[in-house]
Amino acid sequence: MTGTVFTLSPGDTLRDAIDALRSHRVRHLPVIEEGRLVGMVTDRDVKRATPSVLSGITEEAYDAALLDINVHQFMTRQPSMVTSTTGLKAAVADLIETRVGALPAPSRGDRTTARASCSNRRQGDRQPPPAAGQPARKAAAD
Repeated sequence: MTGTVFTLSPGDTLRDAIDALRSHRVRHLPVIEEGRLVGMVTDRDVKRATPSVLSGITEEAYDAALLDINVHQFMTRQPSMVTSTTGLKAAVADLIETRVGALPAPSRGDRTTARASCSNRRQGDRQPPPAAGQPARKAAAD
């Protein structure tokens, strides 16, 4: 789980989302309104919402679009979630089942205080390979 969670609000702009993803070097941002989780924004959502420069759009129109499109227009509503006490195995199973890259973990009401992501899963799953001729070790239980 990641303890520090950067968030967006539904009224933030596409430009805000791009800047937050880049500056925090993350791929997923929870969207919070009045302290409640209302959605998730991913780097893919941002790419889909961003106008294509190949369409012949002018630089001014492109910049204006980034300021005119709000997060609530392209966020994923009602995202899959886990609790802050969900074990690693259960969180990984949920990531695989729902085919998402991150799961917010709301606690203290609906306030998002952590998130489990694919990169967290990969770090948690890393184990040294078994020695030649030795059986593979079982992962620790949650």
